[in-house]
Amino acid sequence: MEENNKHNGNLIPEPQPAVYEIKTFPEGYGFGFDIYVNNEKYIHQPNIPAVNGLHTFVSEGEAKKVAELMVKKMQEGMTHPTISQEELKEL
Repeated sequence: MEENNKHNGNLIPEPQPAVYEIKTFPEGYGFGFDIYVNNEKYIHQPNIPAVNGLHTFVSEGEAKKVAELMVKKMQEGMTHPTISQEELKEL
């Protein structure tokens, strides 16, 4: 297996899995969230996705549930995850 990871005689390090972190924050009268990938902010979501208008999450827990679903989609290969109204209702 080591031979497969050589380039110009040097070992090529195995790719490391991405590290995801969710941080919720107060936003107006509610909450939003940020998703970090490998310590870099990747998504800033101050409002509820898939809802018309600028509505914040009522609770920190609601924001975290949606962020966790987005991280799951990212782990499955979706680079820019979206959330549908149906998915919001299921949470």
